Amino acid sequence: MVFSRSLRFEIVIGHIIGSLESCERLAVKMEETFAEEQKIFKAKLNGIPDSLKEFDDNEHPPELIDEYWDLYESFPSIHRKTELINAYSMLEHGLCSLCEAYEKTIPNGKPLSDFKSRNNVANYKKYLASQVGIVLPKDEMIEEINFIQQIRNKLIHNGGVINTNNTALVKYINEHEMLALTDAKVISISAGYTVSCYQLIHGFFIQVFSLMPKKNITKQSR
Repeated sequence: MVFSRSLRFEIVIGHIIGSLESCERLAVKMEETFAEEQKIFKAKLNGIPDSLKEFDDNEHPPELIDEYWDLYESFPSIHRKTELINAYSMLEHGLCSLCEAYEKTIPNGKPLSDFKSRNNVANYKKYLASQVGIVLPKDEMIEEINFIQQIRNKLIHNGGVINTNNTALVKYINEHEMLALTDAKVISISAGYTVSCYQLIHGFFIQVFSLMPKKNITKQSR
């Protein structure tokens, strides 16, 4: 695969890919850590009784219930939601970095500030299409990134509560093996989903980089 040879773009590309790969490795490591700690906890009790899963404080001391809750529910949930938010932020930041690199090199181009709306990723895609000629196909990858964005927005602005009127998002969640809705319609994220988010965004950027002009675009001197 041939990318732009400009040092500016090679630095941007290297930072984007390197950061995504580091985050993916961290997400894998954290899931392995959770699994190992759960295994130790389960072995200590010779299994997890239903009464503990139901948080029965008549059968178990509060300290044990708290430890179970942290290991099986609270800590993994907090980490996965944070990872999802971070994954989408990396998508936004990566696209912004790429657009800013082009803004500094394209002769007489429109400034990035001309492409403004509430959706940052949409702005960056419009800029790349208009100023660079990078037009991304509307495929399954883009569709899934849109769902990730919607989940991220709900986590940030609505505590992860999903509006059931959003039938497309509800369908995506219900059909995904690593996602679910609680009785309170709050998104539940299982092990592996955030890793797949990083992998998806990694693949998205590889697609973007493959569409970059092969010749350097340099700003004309005034």
